[in-house]
Amino acid sequence: MATQATLEKVAKIYELLTKSPVSENYLCKIFNKDKRTIARYIKILKDDGINIRLNNKIYSITDLKKDENDVVFSLLKNFTQNQGYEIYKKSKNLFKEINKEYKNAFFIQPKNENLDNSDLEFFKSLASSIENKEMINFTYNDYKFRVKPLKIANCDGFWYLLCLDTNKDDKFKKFHLKSIKNLTILNEKFTNAKDIEAKLKNANSIWFDIDSQGFIVELLVDNSILKFLERIPLKTQAIIRKQDESEVHLKVSNYYEILPFILQFIPFIKVIAPNDLNEHLKNLLSEYLKSI
Repeated sequence: MATQATLEKVAKIYELLTKSPVSENYLCKIFNKDKRTIARYIKILKDDGINIRLNNKIYSITDLKKDENDVVFSLLKNFTQNQGYEIYKKSKNLFKEINKEYKNAFFIQPKNENLDNSDLEFFKSLASSIENKEMINFTYNDYKFRVKPLKIANCDGFWYLLCLDTNKDDKFKKFHLKSIKNLTILNEKFTNAKDIEAKLKNANSIWFDIDSQGFIVELLVDNSILKFLERIPLKTQAIIRKQDESEVHLKVSNYYEILPFILQFIPFIKVIAPNDLNEHLKNLLSEYLKSI
């Protein structure tokens, strides 16, 4: 059974092969593996139905066609990967068998924006520009932007484009995907010196900022809601358990990354530190109470 590390290497090989044929020696070099191991990685892709051939020590994919099904499958695969490795391992067979064996067993009510055919076409164009590192132009709220597209992200059911704004010295920005208009892919390549992957893994909401150094938040939490933090942990959280109330410490990039979580559990949660966040929260609640 393939490990998570192996699946990550297989995914990388597939990404390389979708762009161009790759030599056997090159794969051995970048993964620091022998040819037999590389062949084992290739077999995992073949078992998934991908036609790969080795000719003159060059691997290539035959009959590669990208359509809406590829986009949908990529989204599903990423969702299952983000739910944890055990779910990812089982997801392939689950998708195959669920319709045959468990027609009435599951009820899933995802909180996601509806996507129609035009959205999927838009996803395809945008995903292509990201993979090929091509600059794009678009209009957003009647303003024009020229950006380096980095990721398509789903946060709390909404779809976003994560990118660098070239008109603002490559400032990291997020745009609601379905609000983007007049997308144009430019015939201009870009490079990206910012490490977004590590920041993404520690993001608690779409409000995260990769340009921020971040800070530690300390929360005092009633033990009655600890179960929610155990079921869906906050990124980087550390729980210090006490008899009636426990402390939760985590690192965030700005106030807004953690505020939605705090607000949904008031009055069972309090801010210990930083004091600025506590004051911001009190002012927010005070303004709300004045308005009702």
